Amino acid sequence: MLVGGVRTAPRRHQTLRATLDWSHDLLAPDERAAFRRLAVFAGGFTLAAAEEVTVGDGIRPDQVLDLLTRLADKSLLWADHNGADVRYHLLATVRDYARECLAAASEEDAARHAHLRFFADFVEQIEPRISRSDDVPGPVDLERELNRIEDETSNLRAALEFARAEGDVHAALRIAGPLERYAYLRGQYSEVRHWMDSAVTIGPDAPAVLLAKALLGSGRLALLQCDYAPAIRRLEAALRLYRELDDAQGIGRTLVALGNVAREQGRYARAMQLHQEGLAIAQGAGDRWAAVTAHTHLGFDSWLQRDFERATAECTTALEESRKLGDVEGIADALMNLGTVARYQGATERAAALLGESLSLSEKIGFREGIAWALEQLGLLAIDRDVDAEPLLRRSLQLHRELRDQWRTCSVLEDLAALALARGGAAAATRLLAAAEEMRGAIGTVVAPCDSARHAQTLDGARAALGDEAFESAWRQGLLTPIDELQAQLPSAAPPAAAETGSPEADAAQAAPVPRKKADPRHPSSVLAGQTTEPGTGAAAGGALRIRALGAATVHRKDTPVTTADWGYGKPRELLFLLATSPPMTREQLGVALWPDQARERLGNALHTALRELRRALGDPGWVLYAEGRYAFNGTRDHDCDVETFEQALAAARRARPAAAALPDLQRAIAAYGGDFLADMAAGEWAQARRDELRRAFEAALLAAGRLHAAAGRHQPAVTAFRRAVAHEPLNETAHRELMTSWARMGETARAIRHYRELEELLREQVGVPPAAETTALYRRLLDER
Repeated sequence: MLVGGVRTAPRRHQTLRATLDWSHDLLAPDERAAFRRLAVFAGGFTLAAAEEVTVGDGIRPDQVLDLLTRLADKSLLWADHNGADVRYHLLATVRDYARECLAAASEEDAARHAHLRFFADFVEQIEPRISRSDDVPGPVDLERELNRIEDETSNLRAALEFARAEGDVHAALRIAGPLERYAYLRGQYSEVRHWMDSAVTIGPDAPAVLLAKALLGSGRLALLQCDYAPAIRRLEAALRLYRELDDAQGIGRTLVALGNVAREQGRYARAMQLHQEGLAIAQGAGDRWAAVTAHTHLGFDSWLQRDFERATAECTTALEESRKLGDVEGIADALMNLGTVARYQGATERAAALLGESLSLSEKIGFREGIAWALEQLGLLAIDRDVDAEPLLRRSLQLHRELRDQWRTCSVLEDLAALALARGGAAAATRLLAAAEEMRGAIGTVVAPCDSARHAQTLDGARAALGDEAFESAWRQGLLTPIDELQAQLPSAAPPAAAETGSPEADAAQAAPVPRKKADPRHPSSVLAGQTTEPGTGAAAGGALRIRALGAATVHRKDTPVTTADWGYGKPRELLFLLATSPPMTREQLGVALWPDQARERLGNALHTALRELRRALGDPGWVLYAEGRYAFNGTRDHDCDVETFEQALAAARRARPAAAALPDLQRAIAAYGGDFLADMAAGEWAQARRDELRRAFEAALLAAGRLHAAAGRHQPAVTAFRRAVAHEPLNETAHRELMTSWARMGETARAIRHYRELEELLREQVGVPPAAETTALYRRLLDER
């Protein structure tokens, strides 16, 4: 069945392995050599890449195309002519066979080094074409260059893994360091940031210029994920290195990035100071690209503070210079800012034209953040024009959430709250405002001055419509309700007359889902709609399910483990962990997460097979639901998931008043964190992104618990918490300072001083920088007090 043919065919046709052996035996010696060396590629390869890896031992570069053609004729690889460059692929089973041949020939090490060398050169050559460099003459097709990197993602991942295994910090930094702008434009924040952080920590012999580039890139990506403390640590480390190198361009660009962090934290005066300083240095260094960026951010700083005159001047300069440079992203950014200013000033036609052009340019190059921003501003413009804004705002929210940009997510939630209130949905508006406020508190930012009046108007309007008691109830619901559910509760564009009263009862009725037809109790969507499930698939059916994803990944049905044999293969197991720890997801979202290299037309079969095996392994199809185009884990059933326990405890801690009352919930969260997310399980990029998110939350919980203990004079428990934080994230200087302070308060000043020296050595080895000024000041103060 695997290879086709009839049962009376020769035995060599009856099994896939025998067929591959037979095909391989028919190859000429040079074909065999090329075939096995191609096994080092992941996700396809170009002719140029194949030439680098296959040449040698009698194979010349000018022979490679003919060899690839001959292998394709024998069905051992296939050529994809759809893109700008022809790409060649090996089927997964064929690649596995080729790897065995490569290992048997003792050529794996040489082939992997050639693969690593090619992709380090590839990134180095493409960087000037995507990173705003004056070294590239003529126009650049930015979309094509970004697509080239995107096509090679799997190969870049494989090359970095090999560089890390070899301890080759130089090659790892050459690959990861220059990819920040690609990650920014295509929204690949998490994985590229992880690549940069991993490369930085490979070894102590990293060239300072490569190290600084990776730290700057990682800091910028951390900012885009609203991870402000790590962003500042990395950017300050990059700034120290650039100053040591006397690199004016690096200094200017890093100052602008630090200004962006200050802006998102609501420190506007500091943001403008840093942007002004970065602009002056960029102009002095002749760095036109950085100067344009500084003008754009000064304009952004200005309109956030309602200084529309300066915002217009700065962004007009940025637009003019971006057009001269042919910088599509810069043009889109400047247009978006100018369109936003026009909207605030009531110039709706001008705003619509500017924002529409910005959206079109962003879509052309796949600039996801630009698309999300322009959609939000067009949605707000639609509200001002009294036309349907909901589709624009919903799409903007989806994109911002996929990018994990919580700063902008808060704003869009508040936009939707204003829309809900305008439609008579005061309770829905309140819940959305509460969710936004919770998120702002978690990341440490504030409502911008330009939005404060509208925010206050929405808040006051919702309270007036509901009354204090109903308002507080709706607010509490908003703190507990997932964002996907809050979106579903948004009132329709044409609310019924009952909703005009503004009563909470009318608002709740309006928000409730109304089935278009009688629910089928056998269909999983009936559970999502609150209907009766099929007999035998209720909460008690199948017993409790216990899911452990923090640390070792395990699943138990009652007390019985679900084993490898039960899963059949890896994807059903990974699918369960994805569904159990995520909001409901579409087929496309599941496909991107689990099968990123799979052709779109094959995703349906892959997902169908994995779902069938997942339901079979769990012994009950009712654990996975499907409704309104999305798949979801059935959280209404009797189950226990440690990720859910961890996140619920943290949410309770954030709600606790006074602050000291949060300690029991923090301790519950800390106890639930048994280790990094899916630490012992191979999974895709989605798992790495989730792992990073949960690691940061655990780190924050440890610091918060330690500070509460310290504030109450319980220094030994504080030391325990801070030591765990240091062990969890060794480069978190805040945790190191808290630990030193707690030891000093216990009378162990000598231990605190010794710890500083250990930290100094760690930072020198890991990132090549000294401790921050604040840490050094604490150390010197302890020396004086000794």
